[in-house]
Formats: sequence, C-alpha cells, structure tokens
Amino acid sequence: MNFLKQFFEFTRPGNNNISGQCKLCGKLYADKLKSTGNFHKHLKRKHTTQYEESKFSDSIPTKNDTNDYSENLTSNVIKINQVILEELIVKCNLPPSIIEHNGFRNFLKMVAPKWKPTSARHFTKTLLPSLLNNVQDKIKNLLDSVDHLCITVDVWTDRRGRSFAGVTGHFLDLEYVPQALLLDFLRLKGPHTGENIQNITIQILDNMKIKGKVYRIITGNACSMIKAYKFGLSVTDIDYTVQDDNKQQQDDDYDGLSEWLLVDWCENNNDLFDKGNDPAKRLSCFAHSLQLTIRDGLKYTPYLSKSLSKCVNLARRSHKSTKIADILDDIGKTINKSNMTRWSSEYLLIKSIIGLGKKSINEITDVIDDNGLKFSNDDFVILQEAVQILEPFAEITSRIQSESVVTASLVVPSVVHIIDHLKTIKSNISFLKKLCLQLEQATNERFSGIVKRLSQQIVYQDDPFSDPIYFVCTVLDPEFKFFWLVQMNYTPILESQMKQHLIQMILNECEKNIDTSFDNLESSSSSSTLMTNSHTTQSIDASILKKRKLFQYDERFNSSVGSTMTPINEINVYINDPIRSKFSLYWKNSDLYCLKGVVKRAFSIQATSAPIERVFSQAGIIMSPRRTSMNEEVFKSLIFTVRYIHKIMFVSVGLFLSILIYIVNGLIPSSTIETDVNELTKLHKEFLDRSPSVPSRQAYEVRCRAVDECCPNEKENIFSLFSESQFNEKCLTNRTKMAKSNLSSLCMSKLHQLIQLTKEPIYNQYFQVLGNNANRLNRIKIWKKQMKMICSNDELNAYYCERENIEKFKSCQRKVLEMVAKENIDDDEIIYRTYVSQWEQEYAIDNQKLAKAFP
Repeated sequence: MNFLKQFFEFTRPGNNNISGQCKLCGKLYADKLKSTGNFHKHLKRKHTTQYEESKFSDSIPTKNDTNDYSENLTSNVIKINQVILEELIVKCNLPPSIIEHNGFRNFLKMVAPKWKPTSARHFTKTLLPSLLNNVQDKIKNLLDSVDHLCITVDVWTDRRGRSFAGVTGHFLDLEYVPQALLLDFLRLKGPHTGENIQNITIQILDNMKIKGKVYRIITGNACSMIKAYKFGLSVTDIDYTVQDDNKQQQDDDYDGLSEWLLVDWCENNNDLFDKGNDPAKRLSCFAHSLQLTIRDGLKYTPYLSKSLSKCVNLARRSHKSTKIADILDDIGKTINKSNMTRWSSEYLLIKSIIGLGKKSINEITDVIDDNGLKFSNDDFVILQEAVQILEPFAEITSRIQSESVVTASLVVPSVVHIIDHLKTIKSNISFLKKLCLQLEQATNERFSGIVKRLSQQIVYQDDPFSDPIYFVCTVLDPEFKFFWLVQMNYTPILESQMKQHLIQMILNECEKNIDTSFDNLESSSSSSTLMTNSHTTQSIDASILKKRKLFQYDERFNSSVGSTMTPINEINVYINDPIRSKFSLYWKNSDLYCLKGVVKRAFSIQATSAPIERVFSQAGIIMSPRRTSMNEEVFKSLIFTVRYIHKIMFVSVGLFLSILIYIVNGLIPSSTIETDVNELTKLHKEFLDRSPSVPSRQAYEVRCRAVDECCPNEKENIFSLFSESQFNEKCLTNRTKMAKSNLSSLCMSKLHQLIQLTKEPIYNQYFQVLGNNANRLNRIKIWKKQMKMICSNDELNAYYCERENIEKFKSCQRKVLEMVAKENIDDDEIIYRTYVSQWEQEYAIDNQKLAKAFP
C-alpha cells in the first residue's frame, strides 16, 4: 500500500471497499479492502514506464541500456529454444510435448531462469519448419557445386500404413571422401507403380534443380523399381503395378519351418533379375542381388533345412525360458534371434549356436526336454560347413553397405572372390556340396554381366550388372588396381587381354571429360605402351587357396612414368605407382587430372541402396508405437533434420547445462588462401604458356590498342567491354556511323589487324578446343563478375591488356578468394573449398586439352 500512495490519493475505506484517484491521470478506481490488484493493473496498463522505474529501480537497466537489455534477453531465449529443438527434440528423439511438462519446466527454471515457457505448438509450427528450411537451403547451395550425383531410391510404409518415397544423393567432396545427403522424404499416395515412383522422383529432383546432374540411380530389384527407371528418368510406364513390397517385420515366433526361406523384397515371384540395366541411369542394389543369390542357392538343401530348423526353434524357446537364460548368463554367451527379412541374421544365429559348443547345447536342450531339438554330431558338421560357405557372403554384405567409404569398386572383386571361394571350398565339403553348386549357378545368373566380362564373353544390355562402370571403379581404386585379377587364374595371354579391355573402359570414360576424342587403345599403345609387370600369374600355395582373406592380393608392379599426361599416360602412371594409400588420400593428392575427373563421376555411385534403408530405419525409430498420431509434416521434418544436425548446421553445442555457450566458426586462415592463390596462379600461367599466341595474347593486345585509338574515353572500362562483349557496341557502333575519314588511320589499322587475326584458322580452333560447356561458361561469367566487384581497375585491365603480368592477376585473385571466404564463413569452408577446387579442375582440364591440340 505504501508503494501505491505515490501514485494514488486514497479515501477512507467503507463497506469493505477502498477507492483512490490516480495522481497521473485523475481517474478513480476502487477495490476490496486489503486488495490492490485493480490499482496495480491500472499502472501497468496506463503508466508502464513510471510503474517499472519505481517498482524495479534497483534491477532495471538505465534508460540508455533498456534496448540492449531487452535484445539480450530475447536473444538468450531464442538460443535456448534452438538448443532444445536441436539437442533434445531432434537428436534425442524426445516428443515436442516435453516442452509443456512440469518437470521439464522446473528443470529449466534451475539451469536457465530467464527462459520464457513456450508451447509445443511453437516448436512444431515455427521453430522446426524454420530449421528444416535452413537445412534444405544449405543442401541446395552445396549441391550447386556438385557436377555428378548418384541417387538411391526406395519406398517405405509407416505404422499407420502411409507410404513415403525417400531419395538420397551421393558424391565425392573436395577431399574425395564420399558424402551422403537425404534429398527428400515425401508422401507417396496411390499404388506403388513404376509411374508413380518415377514421377515423385522427378518431382524431388526438379525441386532441387539437380535432375541433369544425376549419373546413376540405385534401387532394389522390386518389380516397380525396375519398371520405374528402366529407361532412366525420361519415360513412364502406366500399366505395371505390384503390391506393396514394404512389409512390417514379421514376428520371430513362427512355426512349421521346413525349409530355409528368405523373404523377397518384392511379392511378385517372377524372375527378379535386374533386366534393363540401362548404361545411362539405373543400377541394381548389389546387397539385394546378393541376398537373392543366397536365396536361390539355399533352395532344396534338405540337410541344412533340418539343422537350421532346430536352430530357429531353439532360439525361439531360449528367449522364453528363465532357466536357459541362467545357463547362458553363467557361460557369458547369447543366442541370436532370427529375422526372416535378412539372411545374415540366420548366419549369425548358426554362429552363435556353434559358439556355445556341444556341451552347453545339450544342457539347454535337456532343460527344454524336447527330443526334436537334440543336435547330433552331423548337425554340428552341417552348421560348420554352412558357416564356412557363407562367411564371405556375410563379410561382403557388411562391407558393401558402408557410407563412409567408396563401395562401387567393391562389386567386381566381391563377385571374383565369391567365384574363387566356391570353387576352392567344394573339395572340403561333405554334406553341402549341392549348396555350393547352387550358389555358383545363382552367382553366374544374378551377376551375369560381370561374370561374362570376366570370361571375355559378349555382354548384353539386359544382363544383370552389365554396366562397365563397375570395372572402371575397381581399377581406379588404389586398393585394387589389377591386383584382384590373380584370383581369376588367367593365363598370361588372357590376363593381358583382360587388362587391355579394362584400360579401354577407362579411356571411354575419359572421353566424357574431354570433348576431343582420343586415339583408340591400339594406336595409343604403340606410342605409349602401358608398363605393367609381365608376371601376371604365379603358382599359389594350397593353404592360401584353402582360405583366402577378402580383398587381399599380392603386390606385383614396376614403376614407370609416361612422358606426357594424355589419358593413356595417366593410366600408365597410375597403374605402376607403388603407393597404395587410402582412396581419398591418394586421389586428393594426385596430379592425374583426367583420371580424377572420371573418379569424381564414377565413385559417386553407391553399390547398394543401404543409405535410404538407413533413413527408413531412423523413421521407424522416430515413429515409435507410442507416437503413431504424429503429424505428417512434423514427422518428415524430424527425419530430415536428424541427419543434418551435425553435417549441415555447422554449429557445435556444449553440454545442455551450458546452453548459451556456442562455438562459432572462424575465418579461413590467410595461409590457406595464399596457398590456393599460388596454385591458381601457377595453373593460369601454364594455361597461357600452352595457349597459341594469336588468340590468347595478340588478339587481346590489338583490341586494347584499338580502344586507345578508336574510343579513348572507354579506356577505364576495358574489362567490361571485353568480359561482357560490349566492345563492338560501345566502342565501334557509333564510330562506324561517321565517315571513315573521321576515324584515325591508327584506329583503322588496328581494326583491320584485328579482323585479320580472327580469320586465322588457329583462332577458331583454339576456342573449339576449349569448348562451350554451359556450366563452364557460367562459372567464368560469375568469376569475372567477382573480379569486377573487388579488383582494382589497373588489375582488371591487366587481365586483357597485360596477359603476361602474372603479379597483377595474382593480386586480383587473392582479393576474390578473400571475398569468397568471408561470404561463406558460416559454411565451414565447404563452399570456399568447392570454389577453389572447381577452378583448379577447370584449369587442369583446359591445360590437357591445349597440350593435346597444340603440342
């Protein structure tokens, strides 16, 4: 009451009421005795400033600092909400409703007293969509700098029966490290026909503006997927439908297993070979094809079916018995569960049974008291043989599905290893010889394109895995090169022929990088012979044949370097390079620019569609049985953002208790910029040295002198005149309207000299060699705009009029790189590094073209 007396003139209370007149505005107010709420409300509404200054005089900031205080308080609340969203809702998969839970709010009162309680709706309707848009914008910016992209596509059904189509994109970054991005995750309404799947894929790629960059599409062997991309992305098929091939995981408790049956990913039981393996677009998932191979091989194997049935039933019974659980705890082992949708789960189940040993198995079966589950000595022999036969398949399946390493190069060596393994192990098998034979036959059928090339037979487009890109990737992986050929046991002549075929495949890919065609392999070989070790076959120890480690080869090569860097010479240098470093490290430091272009394109390919399967696994975790009512947009946003909270946001956050501590990325070091400037300058000088004098120097020098003589008032705009093709318009058009006598003799002389230079054959040949690739021309246009923005007029004019002045070029490029670095500080150097890398590759490719055309 004493506080209010400075604002109100109170009258004596009567009838349990009290009234007062405001000293500031004169209005009368009343309230119950011992209650002052109405008086405080009046002051808060009508006289806010005076009220707060009086009531919070010790804590409120001075008038000059009020705005800063309000901004800091608001900024802190925004940061806290952002961290709650990213760290708890997205990363920890907590429901947004936790924001409104009393326990959570009480916790925040302790660790962040200034946090203002916010509704869950604010997070799902405002903050989460904003985070999603931010992530998608960064992905689009990142993909703008990518020239070649491989995508994996699949369809998934959630717990409510809603179907979604997912697409992931894959490429090599500047360090030649594989990168995987979720491009989109959209609702797929209607039947899973080839037409619908293709249309939604095109919609996603068009939205991202990357349709023209797609190099290969990786899908499973589901009938609808094969139909959708049989002819790439250009046609639709409207008469082909299949049932939904995305089933919920079946219950492990099933009875009546008389044979080891693997659930196919497509319900249509027609032949699911990868027909229509279009060389331009679609490739089949190697993991899925491998699973189908094992399924075919395991048909009609009575010995194994009976023993496996015992394993499955034992696993099912053991997970329901406390006595068996006690036995397993005592020996420190477990029995794996089986999953009918993945063959490897049965393989791991068999291994766990064998690992228990016969004594422990007998103890467990005695507890169950079921004679049908008793394991005989033959059962153990059969299971051990099954493990020996299937072990390489399991190891390959595990390795081939990685996202962090290149996988396209593993396909051919995997098939070679399987062929060699099955051929070798048959002599050591007693019960399961039929399994070996059926696996051999299934491998030859499911991977017939690869098997035929290995046998140097004619390969047809409809053959599964007929795309030669798999062989190109294998040879261009430093881990393999030609080392894997030792497992084929070729004669020296056949091995030499196989190597020549492989080299020709790589040369064909190189031609896609350089517009001018190369000589064929025979003529190239006559002048630049590939120097490889002539000892292509050796006797192999029997113990090695009995069990060879996966992807382990003998190193046999010489060192010989070609004199010039044509593609055949680059292959020569690469094959005979004694360095066997990791893939990314090797190609990052390589100077074989033509092969690097092939590597960037070819190794964007994924061997399997496992990346999109991982997205679906994460989706299943997000939509748990307790969250099936989740809004579709929220569901999609959570799936999308959870994959990029580390990769794209580029913001590191400490422990939750230190919510307001952020690590902010710093500037790109000046030493890095200086190194990049030196490299670009070196490549630019090489470009000038390799270019013919007429088009690259003389023509520009004459143009510059023509400006001096014909339109001296445009001398300060020379860079714009030439880079924006305004020379004729601004410098000559008005002059030609005058009488020729008004033009100086020097001006006429320079114009005549310029015309003569442009008529020389080498002038047009020069620009034809460099080509008119749209992406390249667009990058040059952007680059010159950047130069115009930041470089001095003297540096700009020197670019055309002083072509040999490398120091001015270097000074200008340093400014350009500094500008790019500052503009992209929030992107953790990615856009900057992409910018530099693209120009290094552009120069390298141009220099190769010039070296070939003008030796």
